[in-house]
Amino acid sequence: MTTIHGGTIPIRNFAPQSLPGVGVKIVYGIANITVEGIRFAESALQSMYTQGAAILPGVAQELAARGLTASVSIIRNEFIDVKPQYDFFWYALAAVTDGPAGAVRIEQNRAHFTSGRWDQAERSYESSNGVPRRREFWEGLSVAELHHAGALIDNTIEGTDVGVLVYFSGNEYVRVSDNHVELRPEGSVGMFLSANHKYLIERNTVIASGRNPDGIILSGDDPVAGINDSTVRHNVVTLSGSYFGGISLYGGGTNNYIAQNRVNGSAAYAFGLVSDFAPDVATSNVLAGNNISHFTPADSPFFGSGADVFFDAHTFSNVWAGSSGIVKDLGVDNSVTGQSIRGNGPGPQLRDALMAKRELLRRAP
Repeated sequence: MTTIHGGTIPIRNFAPQSLPGVGVKIVYGIANITVEGIRFAESALQSMYTQGAAILPGVAQELAARGLTASVSIIRNEFIDVKPQYDFFWYALAAVTDGPAGAVRIEQNRAHFTSGRWDQAERSYESSNGVPRRREFWEGLSVAELHHAGALIDNTIEGTDVGVLVYFSGNEYVRVSDNHVELRPEGSVGMFLSANHKYLIERNTVIASGRNPDGIILSGDDPVAGINDSTVRHNVVTLSGSYFGGISLYGGGTNNYIAQNRVNGSAAYAFGLVSDFAPDVATSNVLAGNNISHFTPADSPFFGSGADVFFDAHTFSNVWAGSSGIVKDLGVDNSVTGQSIRGNGPGPQLRDALMAKRELLRRAP
């Protein structure tokens, strides 16, 4: 395997070019891009950034007029200990494709971040520049502004704050399957899947310890329209004392099928429809045959007393089928098996916490 050691974003498809009479412009290379079989060791900021420029006016039309596609494939690469750069906090990301002008396939890659690897360098920079100590934020594999089919398959992501991130706009079909994500204790979410896509999320494993992480979140960039007609099945999430949840639909959404998943360990809830952001509405979703036999609800400052299943306010006519344990149902006409506990909503502290998490995960890389 070829190794590229160091460098700031060593692979990217754009560069500033000095053009006579017009100063400096950013020039993009729009092409089919495949990066395969490379080990990136200690890149700075990111190992790979590809910009398809599909969001720029005219790009998609020009490609279509010529019968061209501009796909991105990132296959069998390794991203080891990306070095964070300082910008109010320490930020590093393994690989991102942004605004691709064609389909995206990210498969069989490994991203590994070693906890404490850059502590000495970070403290030295802060001391030399009179900067207070700042936190780190590490991302694994990300796709932004996807307007074509996408697939993230059989990747291994270790030691990050966010494992897999699909965000900003788009409404195409996206498959996320057979990935293994293990967050560091400071982590935020194993998989954050947004952008109102139609998702197939299956056979993934997420392991996350600490108070802050969610396992798998579906959260539309348009929270009113929400995530619809998606399938979440055969995934395994293991948490350890999290104040948040295992598998969640945040915001609006309908006709989603969440079935035969397993959530282990302890958290505020194992499965949840979290839609306390009026006018977000989660309705007609089915959660069936999920396994909570090795899950223990834990109290949370955001969600209150723990539950196995949580239906928030603004949830209507959803169905939980199967062994339910403790259910918090704050919605209307939801159907559950087992014991149902009704009560007041978790309150504004929950709304503030979720809005902060959404904002953090939606920002541009």
